[in-house]
This record gives sequence, C-alpha cells and structure tokens, in this order.
Amino acid sequence: MVLGLEENFYLLEFHAEILEKLMANGTLSPEDAEDGFEEAFTFVEEFTETINSGQWISHNCFVFINNRGNINYLIGNRIIKLGNADKKQHILGYNGKQSRLYLIDKSLNIYAHRLLLSVIDFQDAILNGDPQKALSL
Repeated sequence: MVLGLEENFYLLEFHAEILEKLMANGTLSPEDAEDGFEEAFTFVEEFTETINSGQWISHNCFVFINNRGNINYLIGNRIIKLGNADKKQHILGYNGKQSRLYLIDKSLNIYAHRLLLSVIDFQDAILNGDPQKALSL
C-alpha cells in the first residue's frame, strides 16, 4: 500500500489477517471502523517524491508520475525511471496483455508506454537477492 502526502510517500504493508482476527473477535469499536486500524499496517519505507498519479500494476510494482513529470516504478524498495510525461498527465491504467501503461492528459489525449511485467519480475528477483528465481523467469 502507498500513502501519498504533499512532499513524500510511504510504502506500507497491509496485514489482512490481523484485521480479520479483530473483526472475528468483535473487538473493533465503531471508532476503529471510522478511523481505521493502524495496527494492521507496517511501515516499510519512506520516499521523498510527490505522486501526482499512481497505480499498482502487480503485487510488487507501483507505477507513478511525480511532480517533475517522470514516470517511475517502485520495486524492491527502489524507484526506477521508466520515462518522461507531461506534468499534467495521469495514469489511466495498465493492460497486461499488451504490456502497456496508458496515460491521459486534460485534452483527453492518450499516451502509451511499454512496460513488461516479465522485466519487472526479473528486476524484483534480483533486487530481493534471489538469482535462482531470476534465472527461472
């Protein structure tokens, strides 16, 4: 999970089993339901980037456009630059069948960038220190 603020963003890990356990026990108060339950999240990393638009395209890859118009993706707690976009573009979505990341601007022009999940998975395996997994991809 990513929590974006004005000048930075946080990578958080969500623990559904903790929340499910509390819900099953009936120990969640109405305040918890409204405010959230922060014990279900674990802080992973803080990044000094401003996210204008972002989307998870796989369980280990978050793609975003920062305030300078760079298209970046986050894997293995590392930010890797994919390309450049106009500052006014936003992520429309990702199509895995076409391996394309689609962006849109305020004039409704659509732009596509190639982004292969096989490359993302390979990079993730290398960054996590698992060369055997990387070789098997």
